[in-house]
Amino acid sequence: MSGQEKSTVAAIVLNLLVNGFVGFQLVQRFESGQLYGGDGLQIWARTVIWAIPALLVLTVLFHGVAYVLSGDRKASTVVDERDRLFQLRGLAVTIVVAGFGFIAMVVALATGVQAVQAFTVVYVGMVLANLAGNTVRFLSYRFGG
Repeated sequence: MSGQEKSTVAAIVLNLLVNGFVGFQLVQRFESGQLYGGDGLQIWARTVIWAIPALLVLTVLFHGVAYVLSGDRKASTVVDERDRLFQLRGLAVTIVVAGFGFIAMVVALATGVQAVQAFTVVYVGMVLANLAGNTVRFLSYRFGG
């Protein structure tokens, strides 16, 4: 497995773990009614915001541990044209899926859902966009072309 492919797999796994935990926390808060009060958006934001630094720290830790365990002190960080093609393909999918998430949020607001629910729709759209883009990148590495 190439370095880029390992990074893509790590991104998929870490995003599933962190965003799965955030999703679980949001469901708990929705069920308990915490997100429907006057400070519901603030509680929602506090629930979601920690995912960003958590993903950054976990990604750095993963790459550090992988570097130490691999024993390859001359690991290649060269990105060739094939890597760029796969990155652009994944980015295109990410943008399209994120666009659908945004449209879903606008439709949700137009149908009368509360703002906290609309933010959750766009959050889920972004998580799915990231997952879809990384999956396309991984499949591109796996099956070529």
